[in-house]
Order: sequence, then structure tokens, then C-alpha cells
Amino acid sequence: RWLPCGVADPGNRPQQALLGVQYGSIVPGYYPYRLARGAPTALLAGTGLLPGDSLGNIAGGEVDRVSPDVPQPSSNVVLAEASRLITRDGGMARAQAAVHVLPSGGRVFASGTFWWGWGLDPDFAAANSVPAGFQQLTANILAFLTGH
Repeated sequence: RWLPCGVADPGNRPQQALLGVQYGSIVPGYYPYRLARGAPTALLAGTGLLPGDSLGNIAGGEVDRVSPDVPQPSSNVVLAEASRLITRDGGMARAQAAVHVLPSGGRVFASGTFWWGWGLDPDFAAANSVPAGFQQLTANILAFLTGH
């Protein structure tokens, strides 16, 4: 995970080189995720959401983040983020969701949280904080991944 490119094996690459985010921490509980300032406009279409808006309390479990000291795709864009999360060890963490297009044309979305999918479930306790546009945002992400 933390080995720089080329260490131990010329094909070795940190997960962030593909996913756009790197493992961060384990975070018990649920924290608010907000759309990042640079959230792609196309992914927000039809959602009624704007950069800075809350996506609800869906950050938690395992959280991933963009690590500045690890190589990342040049087209990587942070979609959502949560900060000041308290880890199971009592430390602080942040979570970030990212999207990008690979040189091959492949498309990647990394939610940065285990709870993204649960935000789509109306029976999920924290889902009561998820805005109506969250389902459309997720549909837009799926369309992005398929190239539509």
C-alpha cells in the first residue's frame, strides 16, 4: 500500500495510483460527507446539489483519502470529503471520494467510505440525513463509469 512505484517490483503501484484514494483509517460511527469544491458539474446534473452541500452521514467504517505523498492519477478529482473523523484509536482522519479517467479510457469511482451504498437504503439509520439528490448523484456516477 505505501511502497513507492518501482520498489520491490517494477510493477508495484500503490492503490491510489489506480483508485485515486488510499486506505486511511477505521472510523466507527457516521459522519457528514460534503461535496467538494471541485465536484464535477456533470455528476451533479439533476441532483439539486451544489459543491459544499451535505450528502448526509455516510462517512464511516473504513475511510479512504487522497494521500499527497503517494502517486495519483493526473485526472483525479475529489468528489466529496469529510474531515475531523475520530478513528477507533482516538486519532483524527478524513475521507474523500474521487473520480477519474484512466489513460486507457477506463473510468474509476472510489467512494472513500464503506457507507456510501447504505445511503441508498431508506432503512439505514443514517440515511435519514441523505438528501433527495443522493440517488441521482449515484446514478450519475454509474453513468459516468459506463461512459454515458
